[in-house]
Amino acid sequence: MTCRLYFEIYFRIVLRLLLQRFKKYVLLHKLIEKLEIQESGFPLSIETNPFNGGFYMRAIITGVGHYVPDQVLSNNDLEKMVDTNDEWITTRTGIKERRILDKGKGTSYMATKAAQLVLEETQTSPDELDLILLATVTPDMPVPSAVSFIQKNLGARNSWGYDINGGCTGFMCALATGSQFIESGRHKKVLVIGADKMSAITNYEDRTTCVLFGDAAGAVLLESS
Repeated sequence: MTCRLYFEIYFRIVLRLLLQRFKKYVLLHKLIEKLEIQESGFPLSIETNPFNGGFYMRAIITGVGHYVPDQVLSNNDLEKMVDTNDEWITTRTGIKERRILDKGKGTSYMATKAAQLVLEETQTSPDELDLILLATVTPDMPVPSAVSFIQKNLGARNSWGYDINGGCTGFMCALATGSQFIESGRHKKVLVIGADKMSAITNYEDRTTCVLFGDAAGAVLLESS
């Protein structure tokens, strides 16, 4: 314990000398205030992160946006397509209707619409975005990524991004990934989108699955707390 105490005292002295010489570096002063000797274990307890100036940050959602197509596919519509009915679907899934995107439009179209709402809500310029993440199992095409189309549509010239192949929990994976870029201090603004055009891959002859899926997009903006 004596060695640990000596190290604690030495560490404090060095930091105070640095603070006296470089008073404009307020982070050093904050670091000193966060030092504490614990009764057990290593005597220093410091909330620091080397990538964001020395202190830990939380990623928070500062804006939310969504997009759903205009075309509605109701349970009554499905009754005409497969052997099912509104009562069977409702009692088993609770779903009354789902939205269908027009032919000729892809996932990136819906994702762009949702993203534009987020940027408008938060008064964020597309040039401020550092990273765009899209969780989807229905990209416009295998290559290039759907994010590249979103980036172009938004005019986000300073960002980079990629698709994350994930369905049900895909958005949560993208959200967790985006949070790491914020909390590490690597990026300041990360756009996370979940979007799928499930109508493009749904078998409308299979009544057990076609009643479940539709098309839509949701987006959030992540920033530091």
